[in-house]
Parts: sequence; C-alpha cells; structure tokens
Amino acid sequence: LGAVLLHLRDPFGAIMQVASRTTDAIVVTDLEPPRPWNDTEMRFNPVEGDHSSWWVITPGAMRRMLSNVGFTEHTVTRHVQWHRPGHVLDAEPVEMPMYTVVARRP
Repeated sequence: LGAVLLHLRDPFGAIMQVASRTTDAIVVTDLEPPRPWNDTEMRFNPVEGDHSSWWVITPGAMRRMLSNVGFTEHTVTRHVQWHRPGHVLDAEPVEMPMYTVVARRP
C-alpha cells in the first residue's frame, strides 16, 4: 500500500481487507509525520478545502494495526522520496520524508 491509507476514510478496514487476501507479508509506505509525535498516534487531519487526505498515521500506529490483523513481525525503514507539490508536473520537486513498514505473519 503505497501512500494510500491516509486518503481513505477507514484505513484499518483497508488493512483488514488486505490481510484477508495475503498469507505472507503486507508492505505499507506512508508519509512520515513531523516530530514530535507519539509514535503510536493516528490523527484525523483533513485540511479545509482539500478532502484528499484524512489521516496522519505514525509508523507505530501502523505497526499496531498490522499486528491486530496477525502481521506481528515488523521492519520499519525511513526514507525520503521526491514529490511534486499538488502533483503539478512542472512544479519544483521537494523531498518528502516517508516510512515503510514490512509486516509478516509469524
């Protein structure tokens, strides 16, 4: 799931659906929240006038959701990706801090 869950009204429901369709691993990449945050926090965060993002999900909250559906072995990697603000192709790209959680069933 590549930076998708923050756009869904029910990200945990989506994780439950994915978990019901795989037996080995789930890979989730999302935006790294600005610090300081409680690492197990998830915040409802729609921006007025922009209804494309609903949530800010920390890596710890993501690990908890994945554990809840049976994927309890986690590896978290932090990285930076290039992003064009507003998805405007001729906009100057900026660095976007992200994380990836690879979760496996034991």
